[in-house]
Amino acid sequence: MVLPAGFVLPDVADETWARVRPSRPVADWPPVSAVADPLARVVLWNSIRDQMRSAELDPKVALETVRAELPDEGEDLIARAILDWAQTVAAGPFTRPDQRQERLCWIADTASDILAKSQPGTDLQLSMWRALMGCTDDADALAGWLAGEGLPDGRVLDADLRWAVTTRLVSLNGDRGLIEQAYATDRSTAGRVHRARALAALPDPEAKAAAFTALMSPGELSAYELYATAEGFFLPHQGEVTDVFVEKFFRHINHTANFRSGWALGQVVSRAFPVTANNRRTLELAQDLLASVDLAPGVRRPLAEATDILRRAVTSVEKYAPLD
Repeated sequence: MVLPAGFVLPDVADETWARVRPSRPVADWPPVSAVADPLARVVLWNSIRDQMRSAELDPKVALETVRAELPDEGEDLIARAILDWAQTVAAGPFTRPDQRQERLCWIADTASDILAKSQPGTDLQLSMWRALMGCTDDADALAGWLAGEGLPDGRVLDADLRWAVTTRLVSLNGDRGLIEQAYATDRSTAGRVHRARALAALPDPEAKAAAFTALMSPGELSAYELYATAEGFFLPHQGEVTDVFVEKFFRHINHTANFRSGWALGQVVSRAFPVTANNRRTLELAQDLLASVDLAPGVRRPLAEATDILRRAVTSVEKYAPLD
């Protein structure tokens, strides 16, 4: 399908850094997956992402478009990139916490649909399986995969995939024993990094307190273990146990410049930033810290970048999904 008459798509070959706005609203677009030129589809998908980021498009509409169109996307790279964005951005900080589970289920269903018709052994099959691991709330399916049951055709659980399944499952059921079982079979450097992420993902106050201490205090964790701990901390579905750490993050993060520097300092700031606590209070805390005259330069830049994302997310949520 070529673009219909009267539908104007600027930069149709994706040759600029322009913020593209087609001549019609998303609801009146032709089916994205039916547009023959993959570059034109990239431009359309990028416009959806940018419109949502700028609070010009309801994240629900963006996700409904993903749900309707992505299973018929013919390019692996496009499908993988859009599903990752849908999972980590649209259904994360740009979605109100009480709506995330439903929207993640949409993404899980989309990943399942694409996985079911993908060819065994392809990159697309693997990436859709990974996406499903990261967003499904089906604990039985996750446990089955760990037991070697119901795996996609031609796939086996290597160490990296086993850790991905384990981390998602323990973030739901809090079973610390599964982490130690995984670590018993993989005591490599990578295994230690995965273990750190999984421990931080446990949904209980004790585990979160230990992870927070590791992030905000000098310790013996390697840089990559720290990054993994930061990534596993403020998970989108764990607000009940992590909300109490939001103010503590802004109270303590600048202090970490006393014992970290350079890349490691900035990475912990950006990866641990509580962007999933997408409310006005979190934004005020971030802005107040940015206004501090004694803020360390190594903290300021990643904090400013993360705060910009948070501001956009809060603006979107307040516009499209305000609390009654």
